[in-house]
Amino acid sequence: MTTLEIAAFALSLIGAVIAMVSYTPGVIKVFKTNDTRGISFLMFGLTAFGCVMSDVYSILMLCQFAYVPIESGKDWAAFIGGFASLFSTLSLGTMAFIIMIKKWKNTRRAKRLGLTENEWFNKQNKKKN
Repeated sequence: MTTLEIAAFALSLIGAVIAMVSYTPGVIKVFKTNDTRGISFLMFGLTAFGCVMSDVYSILMLCQFAYVPIESGKDWAAFIGGFASLFSTLSLGTMAFIIMIKKWKNTRRAKRLGLTENEWFNKQNKKKN
């Protein structure tokens, strides 16, 4: 493997880790507070969909190694890079999907009571205090 390939691989792993770490506090906050008012359902839906598409691509790329033996350093880099991509998009997609479902449930509960999501959230917090 060349120095450029090693650097590109390292940067892709660092980027995947940063993306996962940056999403985690938001997911934790949504679960602690149940506050999804500032979240766009469409944005998280598109993020989850994009991650699923990337996962499909990663899986298809990894499947080629079932038929072609890994012989060179480039093959190993592609194989490991495929797993890194799959891992990051699976985790990001899962977090986006969880937040999207939480947003959908909160919006549905508010509409069922004839309230906006903001009114519903304020009402829920008054009950807790």
